[in-house]
Amino acid sequence: QAYFRAARMVRGAETALAYLRQRIRRLGPLSAAPAMTLFECLEELDRATEAMTVLDEALAAHPEDGALLLFAARNAVEIKRADEFLARARGRSRELDWLKVAARIHRQRGELTEALQRWEQVAAAEPLDLGAQRAIASLKHELGGRATTVEYLRAVSERFPHHQDLCELFVDWLDEAPLPQQEAALQRLLDLNPTNAWAQRQLALVLARQRRFEEAHARANIARELAPNTVSWHSAIGNIYFLEGRREAAREQFRHALRLSVDSERIRGMARRNE
Repeated sequence: QAYFRAARMVRGAETALAYLRQRIRRLGPLSAAPAMTLFECLEELDRATEAMTVLDEALAAHPEDGALLLFAARNAVEIKRADEFLARARGRSRELDWLKVAARIHRQRGELTEALQRWEQVAAAEPLDLGAQRAIASLKHELGGRATTVEYLRAVSERFPHHQDLCELFVDWLDEAPLPQQEAALQRLLDLNPTNAWAQRQLALVLARQRRFEEAHARANIARELAPNTVSWHSAIGNIYFLEGRREAAREQFRHALRLSVDSERIRGMARRNE
């Protein structure tokens, strides 16, 4: 797919597709993977009819391929076909892979409770699967509210206190919590990894919101040393200046951030707020 996207950038999509079709002729009898790649490339071009033809031909050649059946279930347009492919894939694919696809299909259909149950089965087997934990957090929020998600992630992060990504996920969901609570969680995350530039920037902002500007600048300086001249750093220090009432300094930082990422609507909004 990386080759196809690069070719597409230089108007070579048809040449790339021809190569991918030739790849199926050469390797298709051995594996369904080339067909799945061509399917996704055709989908990117909105050539759905051709893509489905490629998929149907692959299914005819590899009717027992569990990975292909899961792929077909994810991409089926009709609910009945998706259910059929999913049923056929059970026992022919890894159980965790099957659960993940089933969860995503439930999610797409708006069957949130069923999706949550499937993701919880994945997390029970692989509690450090960050994708599963993110999905559970989102679904719990939709079904039971933010507090439900926060309590769930608190328990997960306490169960695995040395897992940085899970601790970071917990912190990310605390953005509406009282500032001292956010500060404590960020400090625990930084105890695990002081070189986490995102956590240093977040702690700087939390300190600034508590009017502790000297500490905020100290943290912002650490973040700059870890990840200098980034959009995130310039927007963070701009917000700190804004909270201090230093409007011109804030404006300059937001302008700098926009020069680095001119399409950022979030930075544009902050710049307008500061005008």
